Amino acid sequence: MKKYDVLVVGGGPGGYPAAIRASQNGAKVAIIERDRFGGECTNYGCIPTKALLKGAKIASDLAKYPFIVGDTEIDYRELVKWVRKVSNRSSRGIEYLLKGYGVDIYKGEAIFKDIRNVTVNGEELYGDKIILAMGSKPVDIPGFTVDGEYIHNNRSILDISELPNSIAIIGAGYIGVEYATIFSELGVDVYLIELLDRVLPLMDKDFSMLMDRLLKKKDVKIYTGVKAEEWVRNGESLMVKLSNNVKLEVDTVLIAVGRKPNSRDLDKLGVKLDNEGFVIVDDMNKTSIDGVYAVGDLAGKPMLAHKAFLEGVIAGENASGGEMYRVSKYIPSVVYTEPELVSVGFTYDEAREAGYDVKEVIYPIGGLAKAYMEGVSEGFVKLIVDGEGLIYGIHIAAPNASELAGEATYLLETRASLEDLALTVHPHPTVSEALREAAEYSLGKPYHYLLK
Repeated sequence: MKKYDVLVVGGGPGGYPAAIRASQNGAKVAIIERDRFGGECTNYGCIPTKALLKGAKIASDLAKYPFIVGDTEIDYRELVKWVRKVSNRSSRGIEYLLKGYGVDIYKGEAIFKDIRNVTVNGEELYGDKIILAMGSKPVDIPGFTVDGEYIHNNRSILDISELPNSIAIIGAGYIGVEYATIFSELGVDVYLIELLDRVLPLMDKDFSMLMDRLLKKKDVKIYTGVKAEEWVRNGESLMVKLSNNVKLEVDTVLIAVGRKPNSRDLDKLGVKLDNEGFVIVDDMNKTSIDGVYAVGDLAGKPMLAHKAFLEGVIAGENASGGEMYRVSKYIPSVVYTEPELVSVGFTYDEAREAGYDVKEVIYPIGGLAKAYMEGVSEGFVKLIVDGEGLIYGIHIAAPNASELAGEATYLLETRASLEDLALTVHPHPTVSEALREAAEYSLGKPYHYLLK
């Protein structure tokens, strides 16, 4: 049996930072990964979907400009090869870092004998401290079993080599909306189906209205407030029946209704779970068992890679003799559409429900030179502010808005005011100017917007 100070189970965005931090602190560390390093994000989620969108947008972006002559066409097979190359490069980089920091690597399924004794490919490992980082998996829905041929999830859809003529996407959260953007940019007929009453139902309502309008401009057919009930083969195509009796004939179906934690049987090892199956942790990412930590998707919502990075560092620090607490209050959410969407902090409705006396101020980005150069005229910055000018929420719809998420988060973490933001110099011409101009607009003194 090999013994380690810290044993990390899972090599995704929660696990590998935990292993690296513990090793940096002098601990003897091992990490177990059953698939590819980088986990869901690097191999099946964040990285490949954004690479797909980048490829899909190249042709459509060129078509926006009058000085581009001739047709542009995407070779989908080559695009998929490039996407996989991007993901593989990131995964190999993570493995290189782990080896470089002296972390022992085990590839295979981790089988728990008990919470501190694990078997991998017949080899027994012991961890004085354990960090659970097993991630999550796609949620299935009744009647639509994923087969990788006709019915897909976010993993299997990346394996198709031929672009379908049409696709039904079940679920209009961020995964569904991103894939609707990707496939519509590639010329596929897209049908987007959502059980709740709007696309992006858990985000700011103005995001929902904007994306509903822009997706429809791309000829995406949107069905909200309906359920996908069943499907049958119809010759070479599929017939998907909705609860409103509409029948959609498509080539393939993508299930994008969310994710659930890989926490099966952890409760039998003594780890306490909540009613959704997430591991219960404190602000040091400790579980109910002393010396056992949980991070990332396994440890609760939001199920985002950057939240997992933070928790991995916290758990790795604490498992190797340090003392680190999660003090950050805000985790930004980003949707990689066109334009990109960023949400940090309260929406207006959330702030009012929490008892804050706030208003929302919306500044349109159509007048920004950089936005126009990027071919985006529809978008906005929304600030949720109180009467004293304190900012409670920032919501951005703009080209490359993801690059502003860090600044928006910092503004909220530091309790910045509208005046703080208005007096911060932003370079010109950039989309980032929209934040400063939104603050000036909120203060009633914009100089790139005519008040009426």
